[in-house]
Amino acid sequence: MNKIDKDSARPNEVVDEVIDLFIELGAEEEQLDFPVVFTSGIAGTASLDSDPAKQEKDMTPLFETIVETIPAPIDNSDEPLQFQVALLDYNDYVGRIGVGRVFRGKMHVGQQVSLMKLDGTVKQFRVTKIFGYIGLKKVEIKKPLPVI
Repeated sequence: MNKIDKDSARPNEVVDEVIDLFIELGAEEEQLDFPVVFTSGIAGTASLDSDPAKQEKDMTPLFETIVETIPAPIDNSDEPLQFQVALLDYNDYVGRIGVGRVFRGKMHVGQQVSLMKLDGTVKQFRVTKIFGYIGLKKVEIKKPLPVI
């Protein structure tokens, strides 16, 4: 929960409202047992306590909660490639560009891949270039791309 430093903050009431919303949406019992971290993004502080005076000097409680709660990704890079296209782009030099996520396997330049359409048809393609992002900058990737 962010903005714990605001004078108008009412963190305990908001947590109760979130739980009420989950119940209205039909959440299971285990879904109602979620961790709450109280933060101030502008101050860069966090705490497991709703009292703004008890904020840590940094975001360590938030990061520790993420590491303890969110499971690590499964390494399935040895399985067949599964890449889900979320967006199509076009470049005059490269041609059609599929933007998406590798869910399993590895992708490399020169690899023959199959596009499976919703209507059940299959179209064959060859991967000619792979791009990734460093921050907001698009960069070409030369080595095989594993699942992350």
